[in-house]
Amino acid sequence: MKRDSEEGEEGGGEDHGTLRGEVEDFEAGFVLVD
Repeated sequence: MKRDSEEGEEGGGEDHGTLRGEVEDFEAGFVLVD
């Protein structure tokens, strides 16, 4: 899950550098895992 967030394929939280982007990546990763 964490690796998906780091990669940021969906939202790219690191690229945005915003809390919203990080949350989107986290949710996306969680859905993929779930």
